[in-house]
Amino acid sequence: MEEHISINRNQVLGRILGATVFVALGIWLFFFTPATENLWIKNPLIVKAIGAAAVLFFGYAGFVLLKQLSNKNNGLILSKEGITDHSGAVNAGLIAWKDIKSVKQIEVSKTPFLILFVNNPDEYIERQQSKFQKKLLKMNLNTYGSPICISAVNLDISISKLQEKIETRIK
Repeated sequence: MEEHISINRNQVLGRILGATVFVALGIWLFFFTPATENLWIKNPLIVKAIGAAAVLFFGYAGFVLLKQLSNKNNGLILSKEGITDHSGAVNAGLIAWKDIKSVKQIEVSKTPFLILFVNNPDEYIERQQSKFQKKLLKMNLNTYGSPICISAVNLDISISKLQEKIETRIK
């Protein structure tokens, strides 16, 4: 029995709107550097750098969210084989039930995540095509003890309900 957990389109659209506002603000800071008496950002080069960083960071975030919104395979699929993850910027693909040792809920900057502890973390890192995505998964492994972190922020399910569904299938 296959269960699809889809992306919450309203959440994603709201985040795209937010990213667009910050990109516009970054462009404004870069091209129309405001005069300020603030001691920290008196130098116009610092203001331009902040603007450029905002455009790069929020532009990338907006791109990832747009890609997520247009992806037909979005969200999570819970099947008899395992969890197929298409929910975030770095998708783990199929995570076999037999590979999952345990699940832990954590909160990072008020954002809840599920950490899926797997028997073979390096295998999931090596699956990634992009060096950038491999680096992100290695950072997850070093920080949380597993490369696989799933956020339910953009999903149509609460993090607790998702954890419950996963735990009943791995026992």
